[in-house]
Amino acid sequence: MKRVVVMQDGFIYRDVLTDQPSVTVGRNPECDIQIDNKVVSGVHLCITLAPELSVEDLGSTNGTMVNGVKIDQPTPLTFGKMITIVRYQIYVLDGKKDEAGQAGEKTWKVETPRQ
Repeated sequence: MKRVVVMQDGFIYRDVLTDQPSVTVGRNPECDIQIDNKVVSGVHLCITLAPELSVEDLGSTNGTMVNGVKIDQPTPLTFGKMITIVRYQIYVLDGKKDEAGQAGEKTWKVETPRQ
């Protein structure tokens, strides 16, 4: 299981626990993770969760950044790296379920973009 957390202004906007091999993020309701804001393209990006973590911008208008660097091709990820869509930050965490079946997560470190 992976946890995809979308933050805006320091607050959690979406928090999704999934076992899908990939998720799409965008403004369209068909996206796995919808961000209802005009700065986000209809289908903005795809995060591959298995077998390896990566993110790909899908031709969005405002672009996608990983740790402060704009990407233009599929880009490998590690847990805690920050994906940015304008003013939204997206983190992929290694989620798991404990013995009681409750969702939990491992400790993770958020990487600060280099200036």
